[in-house]
Amino acid sequence: MKKAVLSLAFVSILVSMAFAKTQALIRKDGRRHIGLVTKAQGKDGYNVQMRIGEIFVPSSEVDRIEDAATPIEEFRAKKAKLKPTNVKGRYKLAQWAFKKGLLMEASDVLKEILKTDANHERAKLLLEEIDAKKKRTQDPPKLHQVYIGRRAGVRPSDSKGFMELGKWAYENKLYSDAKDALSRALKVDPDLVEAARLLSKVANALTAAGPSTGGVRDKNLLSVADVSRVRLEEFRLVGDIVGVKYRNRVLRRFVTAMSGRDEFETNKDFGRKFMGYPSIKKLQYIMNPDRDIEPDTLEALKTDILVETDPMFMRQFRSKIWPIIKQNCATMGCHGAPEGVGGLKLFNVPARDVRISYTNFVILAGSSGAKVGRVLDRDTVQDSLLLEYLLPASVAKYPHPKTKKNIRNLFKNRQAPAYKIISGWIDSLAAPGYPDYRLEYKAPFGMKLNLSGGGGTLSPRKRPGK
Repeated sequence: MKKAVLSLAFVSILVSMAFAKTQALIRKDGRRHIGLVTKAQGKDGYNVQMRIGEIFVPSSEVDRIEDAATPIEEFRAKKAKLKPTNVKGRYKLAQWAFKKGLLMEASDVLKEILKTDANHERAKLLLEEIDAKKKRTQDPPKLHQVYIGRRAGVRPSDSKGFMELGKWAYENKLYSDAKDALSRALKVDPDLVEAARLLSKVANALTAAGPSTGGVRDKNLLSVADVSRVRLEEFRLVGDIVGVKYRNRVLRRFVTAMSGRDEFETNKDFGRKFMGYPSIKKLQYIMNPDRDIEPDTLEALKTDILVETDPMFMRQFRSKIWPIIKQNCATMGCHGAPEGVGGLKLFNVPARDVRISYTNFVILAGSSGAKVGRVLDRDTVQDSLLLEYLLPASVAKYPHPKTKKNIRNLFKNRQAPAYKIISGWIDSLAAPGYPDYRLEYKAPFGMKLNLSGGGGTLSPRKRPGK
């Protein structure tokens, strides 16, 4: 009987969620909460699921509940009322859509305006502003967050809304997100032929992409933007050749910031000379630690400098260092275990996604022992725990903590060839001090990583139930 009651309660919850729709709950004090409104189970009130999370509002505080159109729905309604020849009205609609974050919709309207009036300067300017904003959100992780936000604005029963969202995700190469949106569209309307065709293309794209991360969840890896930040901070001024992309007029902004400083002060034509430098020489000049520029200004400029290929440190890590770690530290019986061991988890998987290698490097770079030292000690290389823990206890300054399994001593002494390879690589890492990568990464499995460059700790990502 108890099970039957529980089952009925569960079914009741599912039913209430199935019929939930975007509504506005207005409190008696005038406050409005817009989201999926459902009657609370076992309480006298309502749950409102919003983008920022779910809240509970007691019935005694509710004035009324009314339907609320989503931004997409409002956009469609407004557009439907406008004649194709109403250029002024369409421009106002584009402005409204832009302010609401509907960049794709605003862009489409502006392009329609320019077909009617090719000399509409305000439409051209707004379109340029939209394109610039799109470029600032081109990193896949940022685009995924845009997708999540847009999906929250689509009604559960709006098949066309999900169809348009899936099309947008596909065009931005967010194939998993496109699959999600198109599947939702077809669930609502199985006869939506356009969605079915596009879903087939998405499936082909996902197949072609293959298992690039070796089964590791994206949330456990560095983002593409984080990879670029690590590459930039580990870039060596001498000997490193990398592919670099400068966006949002960052070079012009650098020249402006350097006005009256260094060579820009003594040579009036140096700005022109700098702009004529090869791409790699520009990067060497900007990243020179002796440059006379405010730290905050430099950090802002770095945001728009994208290093697109591996510097020497990563090529050496991947070819010489990781094979040693992989066989000795990252096994399933050690730090390669599903959730790691001793607060350290390494991803030992056959994968071609560069984020795997950079994530493992960052984890090693930010990890410390329980009581002493860092895994990669740039100040005193010989004290690096990556070296110390693989030496015999009789030789090591910091022996590996005792474990149930015997630890294999890879090096007999500090003259061992493998020891010299690793110590030489650590010694070659960017100096002085520890770089601040400015990462968005949240360390999984409870790991605490010191990656701030100033001694701070990068907080671990919260885990369910913890």
